[in-house]
Amino acid sequence: MDIDNFLNFACPRPKCNRKAKRDSGGVVIYYNKTYFGHVKLVSVNNKGLIWIKLDKHYFGADNDVYICNCYIPPEDSNVYKPKLSPLFEFDFFEHLLNDISEFRT
Repeated sequence: MDIDNFLNFACPRPKCNRKAKRDSGGVVIYYNKTYFGHVKLVSVNNKGLIWIKLDKHYFGADNDVYICNCYIPPEDSNVYKPKLSPLFEFDFFEHLLNDISEFRT
């Protein structure tokens, strides 16, 4: 979806149900075009995690600021149930903790 004066980083969720007519879900981060070049995409995980970095110099901060956008489906969601699902046994919290540890340095 396009929004005037905004850019985005998107990560659509992989198809989890073979019977579905279309993919569903995913995450997106929108930011104002004014910040182009100062908001950088750091990491995208096709399971639905997007990390961006806000430049400390531009935003007047002591450190770069990292932001993650992530959607964790409910435990009883159909996206977890099929063994062939890309999210079957995917541990969102483990990945978030690993990413936080990596970006902290």
